[in-house]
Amino acid sequence: MTATESPAGGRRGGRVAIATAVVAAIVVVVLTTRATPRQPFDVGSPTPNGWGALAELVELNGGTVRTSAASALVRDDLGGSDTVVVVARPSRLTTQEREALDDAVVAGSTVVLGAPEGLPDSLELGGLDDRTLADTEDRPMAPGECTMDELAGLGPIDAAFVVEQPVPVDARSCYGTARSALVVVEDVGEGRLVTLADPLLWSNARLQPAKETGGQPLDNAAMALRLILPGEGVEVVAIDPTPSPGATTAGGRDPLELLPVPVKLALLQGAVALVLYLWWRGRRLGRPVTERLPVRIAASELVEAVGDLLRRRGSAARAAATMRADLRRELSGRLGVPPGSPPEVLVEQVATRTGRPGDAVRAVLWDPSPPRREDLATLAAQLDSIRQEVLDDQPVR
Repeated sequence: MTATESPAGGRRGGRVAIATAVVAAIVVVVLTTRATPRQPFDVGSPTPNGWGALAELVELNGGTVRTSAASALVRDDLGGSDTVVVVARPSRLTTQEREALDDAVVAGSTVVLGAPEGLPDSLELGGLDDRTLADTEDRPMAPGECTMDELAGLGPIDAAFVVEQPVPVDARSCYGTARSALVVVEDVGEGRLVTLADPLLWSNARLQPAKETGGQPLDNAAMALRLILPGEGVEVVAIDPTPSPGATTAGGRDPLELLPVPVKLALLQGAVALVLYLWWRGRRLGRPVTERLPVRIAASELVEAVGDLLRRRGSAARAAATMRADLRRELSGRLGVPPGSPPEVLVEQVATRTGRPGDAVRAVLWDPSPPRREDLATLAAQLDSIRQEVLDDQPVR
């Protein structure tokens, strides 16, 4: 069974496939040229979950802020007493980047972690949209058992959506108790490690909760400035919250979520193109038709039929020559006799295979005398007998 294709249908299918591919390419170009959405807790983001307001406050108070990729922790030397490294989402760092961060603290840097290492922040756990983050009223929390001189004298901060973290031994803490608090400071080597319970404490929306309904700011911003600006001329290096390749984030996130938007769109375009190609090539555009197959007959039957036809036309010599030449060609191919060899070579091979006398074989295959019409049947029988004995290895009994 085969299929015929309509030329008009094939052209129409080709035009549909080309048009679809063009539309997909345009969509990819438009989407990839749009601005990539800001990551949560990005110091350049004005969204409710961004840290843009904090960056402006730092610069207004004599500090400088710059963003650096997480890979710079391994590649560059970010240590120094006049440098504060801020990592909003430490769970997105690779093992090497975390080790480099520890080395920077030992060397004398101040490192601020937006959340405890190895634990997901509230946004990674899901369930918070921008509207909820901005409109939820504040949940004031007093300093409590505060053992941090840096935060002495501050008032309550907003602790909505935030869960207290454990306080390690020999660490100082504030806004909580001696066992769990929202802010923890550890002296490590020549530097200090500041750990927040959640980066939402410094997000734009929580610096002044429910702003649109008259909410008042608490001391979240003041706490941030005291922790990351111990003096003027401090450079704050904010690590890009975009996950590094190879990072294992907490919270069970889908790896596809960590791919850049252009890569996701390219994968989507490739999948669409593959589906369209398989659909286009897999269609049957024409009505199935049945082809007439040629009739296959045995070679011996064909020769006999031709001989019989020639005999009936009165050409006995030509019929005999045709049948003999056809059998000689078959025998030469089976016995490996090269074309153009002397007749004695083929006669000897056939005589050896069949056990017939050589003269008898030669008479059957090369007798030059023209046979009579009534002798053609006998000649055909003799030729067929030799054919069976040599080619089929089945002697006639």
